[in-house]
Amino acid sequence: MANAFTDNGYHIIHFYYKKRQYRNRTKNCNRVKEAQEYTNDLIYAIKKDLIEIPLNMNIDNFIWSKIEMKFPEFKKDNGYAKTNGKNFLELLEEYHVTLELGKQALSTKKTQIIHMRHLKKYLKDNCYSNVQITNLPEYFFEDYKQQRENTGVCENTALKELKTFKYILKEYDEVIAKKLFKRMKIYRKPNIPNFLSHQQAIQALKASDLDEKKTREIKRYRYFNIDETNEIIALAKNSYIYPIVVTVATTGARRGELARLRWEDLNFATREITVYSKKQSRQYNEVSRVIPMDKYLYSLLLKNRKKQNGCYVFGDAKNQPLSVDKLSKDFKKLLAGTKFEGIGFHSFRHSLSSNLYRKKVDQRATDDILGHNTEEAARRYRHTFPQQNGDVLENYLGRI
Repeated sequence: MANAFTDNGYHIIHFYYKKRQYRNRTKNCNRVKEAQEYTNDLIYAIKKDLIEIPLNMNIDNFIWSKIEMKFPEFKKDNGYAKTNGKNFLELLEEYHVTLELGKQALSTKKTQIIHMRHLKKYLKDNCYSNVQITNLPEYFFEDYKQQRENTGVCENTALKELKTFKYILKEYDEVIAKKLFKRMKIYRKPNIPNFLSHQQAIQALKASDLDEKKTREIKRYRYFNIDETNEIIALAKNSYIYPIVVTVATTGARRGELARLRWEDLNFATREITVYSKKQSRQYNEVSRVIPMDKYLYSLLLKNRKKQNGCYVFGDAKNQPLSVDKLSKDFKKLLAGTKFEGIGFHSFRHSLSSNLYRKKVDQRATDDILGHNTEEAARRYRHTFPQQNGDVLENYLGRI
């Protein structure tokens, strides 16, 4: 249930309905806690279909009208947290306070905090710290997006940040939000990179007209055959991430799935790993799938199990899940200066899918291992190797 709180001398009453937060402020209501409890009871009754919202009213107006009827001293302040007189840094600080009290998922809160950190830096670096929000130019977010992309951030990431900022602004002042975003389209575009085999990438990198961004993309979006995969694993031999690299290379698990992996998720008797994914399904908070361990992975993890006492398979010194960002940075640092420089853990998922396809493994089995629910996803990860295509054609011509 939501709790009333105080902000700059105002009492804030708020509630959540259908994943959205509604709130208002007052200085006149002496029974603010009682009003908040009444609000919580109303929302509970609505969710349980004990109260029906009139067709001519929305949830916001209905709740506040009920509150004003029961608490005549409460007057809805339609000017809650208006942006007049405030700069963006002040608004972000205010939102941060309400974010801590909100019911959003922890991952959503962390993402929004990261986005706000980037915007704060931009405001300070570009002398917008003391500029009132109402005086920001209409091209403000266009410039922000362009500068983020100039630092190497992909367009979809920049668009995701803009979506967060629009949400924050709309919470405070929809008029200002509409003004600053009317020139912007912040719908994320389908991001389906063109993966190349390692050999194709080597040839592509020889082109003379490549800019820094294109070079980075070619290096990042590669898939590897079994021998190349083993070379990458060998490079990690003396690193703490060696068991992680072996696991992701042989199971195709995602970084987040590995970070959350617990020893109780491993069944050494059946040689199976159960991984839990939050990305695989939009309808459920979490889904699971079972992945078999090959002999080497089985022996490696069994050996590590005897050495560790923590609950996480790849936990840190404090028995907490490893940071996926730290994993990625350390992996990229490990490969820096090698022919595999620039790739990420995700290349192993594409490599595993492609190698299983090359070995003529039943596609349904591959989908079960990687957690693919659609043919579109399976096709996106399933690549053929150039030599494989040539062999097929040669065999075909040999029959004529």
